[in-house]
Amino acid sequence: MMRVLLGWFPDKSFVVVGDGDFSSHETARWAQRYRRQLTFVGRFYANAGLYDPPPAYAGQGRPRVKGDKRPTPAEVTRDAQRYKTQVDWYGGERRKVSLVSGPGHWYKAGRGLVHLRWVYVEDRQGTHRPDYFFSTDPRMPQRQIVEYYTSRWSIETTFQEIRAHLGFEMTRHWSPSAVERVEPWLLALFSLVSLLYIRHMKRRRTPRLPRWPWYQKEEATFADALTLVRRQIWMESVFTHPLFAAAVKKLAPNVRDKLVDYLAQAA
Repeated sequence: MMRVLLGWFPDKSFVVVGDGDFSSHETARWAQRYRRQLTFVGRFYANAGLYDPPPAYAGQGRPRVKGDKRPTPAEVTRDAQRYKTQVDWYGGERRKVSLVSGPGHWYKAGRGLVHLRWVYVEDRQGTHRPDYFFSTDPRMPQRQIVEYYTSRWSIETTFQEIRAHLGFEMTRHWSPSAVERVEPWLLALFSLVSLLYIRHMKRRRTPRLPRWPWYQKEEATFADALTLVRRQIWMESVFTHPLFAAAVKKLAPNVRDKLVDYLAQAA
């Protein structure tokens, strides 16, 4: 996917943020190969093998593939002085953290070195466990590395919302091609609902939120955006249909609004 993206936009540069299996030495080495266009940010390892760059070839024997061994991130973090600051955090918050950072060349046997900068982040407010991140751009500031990674939160919530409300990964199919057809459309539907809600908010500026006595919301969720889009569909395509318009006009405005609200909230 990244190779295709770079081919489509040869004059653009990208920062790709990955988690889990994507935060591998193989991915980092591939990103370093295209470092003029691509920077990879991911989760790092406390015991990662870091080295200095190999010394200049002396002309005898096989050239060295790596330099002297460096302390692991865990060893550096144990005695290093913390840099206290605030960073953009998950969910759009600001969070007080302590950081430790250092450069190094990540080595895997038979795969070579990857020049990077790693960061240890410790949540000073105590709700998240300490963690390690890295960037294949050694010049990237340590705060920026953390903020790039925490920006993944929008991806996590996107998948959570489309599973809960659009049936993503819940449908059963008889063939792989059916999955390839349906799942992209569900992702596209999520984008469409979000864009329609944003367009509505630019006109109205006040979100229409359900006011249940047991659940008061301060901000709209995707469920609210989906309800609003359903409401617009009922109002603009169903209630304006010649077969129903005359009957709807006879309803009192408050009764009509309540009816549409209940219809829009029905899954």
